[in-house]
Amino acid sequence: MGSKKIKKLLLEVFGLSLSLIILIPFYITIVNSLKTTAEAAVPDLSLPKEILWSNYIEVFERARVGLAFLNSSTITFISVALIILLGAPVAFVIQRNKSKLSKAVLGLLLIGLMITPSIVPLVYVLETLQLTGTKIGVILIYIGLFSPISVFLMHEYLKGLPTELDEAALMDGCGPLRLFYQIIFPMMLPIIATVSIFSFIMVWNDFMMPIYFLSGSDNITLPLTIYFFQGQYSSQWNFIFANVVIVTLPVLLVYLFAQRYIIDGMASGAVKG
Repeated sequence: MGSKKIKKLLLEVFGLSLSLIILIPFYITIVNSLKTTAEAAVPDLSLPKEILWSNYIEVFERARVGLAFLNSSTITFISVALIILLGAPVAFVIQRNKSKLSKAVLGLLLIGLMITPSIVPLVYVLETLQLTGTKIGVILIYIGLFSPISVFLMHEYLKGLPTELDEAALMDGCGPLRLFYQIIFPMMLPIIATVSIFSFIMVWNDFMMPIYFLSGSDNITLPLTIYFFQGQYSSQWNFIFANVVIVTLPVLLVYLFAQRYIIDGMASGAVKG
């Protein structure tokens, strides 16, 4: 056996071993979600004595998963749609316009990538806008949080689209809005898919913003339903693990079906930028 084949075999064994290590948390979560409360009190790798699929039914009923799923879907899809619809034109204008103002705006966006959100100023802003405890307020926060990285990625992708397209379209009588939405926007679909999936995962899984800025049981989101099974002195870990599976499943499905678009969008942006 040649040295290249040995190296390839070792890499495959290493990759498989690494995959198994990464899958251990998933295994622990699923296995313990099917146990009794007593068995899951100390989570381990052991199989349940009896598989309790009824745990998932109880989680759905007690944690109001249907309502939480609707709230999470509403917040996530509106946030992602606005991030794309507002961010794409901004990225296009900044990339095509070489003025000092455009460079300054891009610099501010890059600063936004490094600054972590502060709760107290956000509270004051939402109180001023009278949006405290509302879905609209949380959606605006997500737009502010994830627009910088989205605009930056789309800006880098647009570097690979030649300006000759703009000039040819303008010479044919195409206005600025028509130029962007009929010519440029369709060509941005790979990076738009990447940004959409990234934003979806981040918003869907977010725990901090809903717990601070949403009030009332009718506004509960999926990550917050874990609180239904946590107490001051004890927690029902079997239900918590079942809840984690329910919360994670939509994100996992989206990622599995869309990972090709994430890789293609990031790779094309990196090469073209």
